[in-house]
Amino acid sequence: MKNTLLRRARLQKGWSQRQLADFAEIGIATVARAERGRPLRIDNVRRICTCLDKTPEQLGLLPLEDPRESMKTFYRKREGAKEDASASPVRFTPEQVVSLFRLLASGGYHYGTL
Repeated sequence: MKNTLLRRARLQKGWSQRQLADFAEIGIATVARAERGRPLRIDNVRRICTCLDKTPEQLGLLPLEDPRESMKTFYRKREGAKEDASASPVRFTPEQVVSLFRLLASGGYHYGTL
């Protein structure tokens, strides 16, 4: 899905994708990927947000899901799971990690409350 929020913010500044890439010190392919709605590394998200003076949410660079729901899903899947050395580790996207850190930093989650 295309990221129209990012594209709109870039165009409001009157910048081309190349200009945003140059100002953010990232590759033009990264800007194009972001505008196509593809995931980005968190450092690239930070650079784009700084240049456009917007939050990741305002630019459509983070999912708008409630991080508490992600935590519930994580714990529900892990409940009752036996320790197994061959089990795959749980993997989070950078966006999920940022959302979870924000939730923890805000004090919105306390262990055992989900």
